[in-house]
Amino acid sequence: MRDIAAGALRAGKVTLTTYHSATGREWDAVILPGLVEGIMPGRRWSGRLRVHPEPNPDRLAQDRRSFYVGLTRAKRALVLVYGSFWETDWGSKNEYGVSRFARDVLRHLGV
Repeated sequence: MRDIAAGALRAGKVTLTTYHSATGREWDAVILPGLVEGIMPGRRWSGRLRVHPEPNPDRLAQDRRSFYVGLTRAKRALVLVYGSFWETDWGSKNEYGVSRFARDVLRHLGV
């Protein structure tokens, strides 16, 4: 914990951090998991409506900024981990697909 708090880079160690706490830091390689629409950007489950509604514009902008922070922490290698859906513990499925943020990056790269 002391190494992480000090921002120390140590060979042979992995740093696990949030998007927010990555601000101002860099690593040789960064892995961004969970790039599924509904996780990044987040969609909150509405049990009453039984849907995952579109995030409001302010929340969407905040999630986009957080994603950008994570994306720009990599000095040499960036790995985007995405899939098509995730399932909650209570059985609801989110089939929105790959995160719009990951799609934007892939489109920009011509992939």
